[in-house]
Amino acid sequence: ADSSCSNCGQGLNYVLALSSAGATCAACPSLANCVQCDSVNNYKCSICKNSFYIDAAGVCNGCNSNCTSCKSSTVCTGCAPGFTLMEGYSEGTCL
Repeated sequence: ADSSCSNCGQGLNYVLALSSAGATCAACPSLANCVQCDSVNNYKCSICKNSFYIDAAGVCNGCNSNCTSCKSSTVCTGCAPGFTLMEGYSEGTCL
């Protein structure tokens, strides 16, 4: 009703910025390999680019070279061509 934003969309690298005039979608600060900053602390990432994971500090770090997606430096959730997860597992080491 007041022409202000109520949501900026996940993965668009904008965060809701509140002011006395309403709310706008403000660009997240430039964070390496990040596609969405955290809504509470804009200097932390909440969604990383593919092949990167978020560490405890909110920084995007690269997955192991055998991974296409991962939860940490040692836990892959997707594998590069020529590699596979152990049968029956959805995460782990790419073999």
